[in-house]
Amino acid sequence: LSIIELWNPLQMMSTLWIIILFIIKNRLPNKISAILIGMKLFVSFVAILNMHIVDVVELCRYIALILAIDYFTEYFIQLVKVLMLVFEFLVYLNLYDLLHTERDIYGVFYSALGYDNDFTKYMLCACFIALLYNLITTKKIRSVALIIACHITLLYAGVGTGITSLIVMDIVSLVRFLNLGNTTVLQSFIVYLSAEFLIVFARVQNLFSFIIVDLLGKDLTFTGRTDVWSNSIKRIFDHILIGHGDMNQMTEYLVLGDVYCHNGFLEILFRGGIIHLILFIVLILILDNAMKNTFDTYTITMCSVVFWGIWVTSITESIYQYGIVMMIPALIYAGCKYIRYNYGD
Repeated sequence: LSIIELWNPLQMMSTLWIIILFIIKNRLPNKISAILIGMKLFVSFVAILNMHIVDVVELCRYIALILAIDYFTEYFIQLVKVLMLVFEFLVYLNLYDLLHTERDIYGVFYSALGYDNDFTKYMLCACFIALLYNLITTKKIRSVALIIACHITLLYAGVGTGITSLIVMDIVSLVRFLNLGNTTVLQSFIVYLSAEFLIVFARVQNLFSFIIVDLLGKDLTFTGRTDVWSNSIKRIFDHILIGHGDMNQMTEYLVLGDVYCHNGFLEILFRGGIIHLILFIVLILILDNAMKNTFDTYTITMCSVVFWGIWVTSITESIYQYGIVMMIPALIYAGCKYIRYNYGD
């Protein structure tokens, strides 16, 4: 058997192994891990109820990642250093490949990390790891280099959503650097919900057509996304309480008419309904409270910066379903527990 053929079974075995470690140590997942995994299991169960195919390998990979971060909380510093090496390898390898790759006939880049629109979630996570690494080691050169590489990647690939997300993160960081203000995860989430209402439901962008269309030469549909949003809202109300469940892109295309909702908020409701949304809000509240009770204002702001990027991305894309994104709250909460365990309240 080749490594590729063994890869999926190895991912499933890693999930089993980390669960066994929890049992041996007589440990339970922390609050954030329990909610993250509970959300994933819930939408998977709903998918089965609706007779949809569940990606078991992706589910196992997600659970293994969240539980591994939880299990190795006491080695948090070493964990961040390892993740820094991993993301440096991913970002620099992808950038090298990208610079030596030409667009296909549809004008799309495919490189080490896949389709260019998929770069955003990796770059956001890489920037977060770089900021986290800087916080715990104060080694700025590696952190700054990685963040610059993320910017170059998205600029070169021309990923508009990703570029906008990083610019917003840069602005929030600059405001804090100039001592002009701080931010929290909850504050950013409230702003995000307001933006969702104004853009996705009220379509306030139509009021600025003279700028968006006449001056900028862009369309008001966000490249056809508004039609997808309207259809998504209709399908959400078909199963408003529990949603349609987690599913792969092909199955979601059959149900929704597109590979996903092209909006994070709608994707949460589409996959798990109101129950899923409530769990997500509880996740934000617990995380925000843990950060306020553990970190100083500077650390809270720097850890919250990435959420501004995630929220901006979520206006036109959906990235909540990926383990690589949801490991961010898992890492922050692990950091809170590490500090409390080693340095007290």
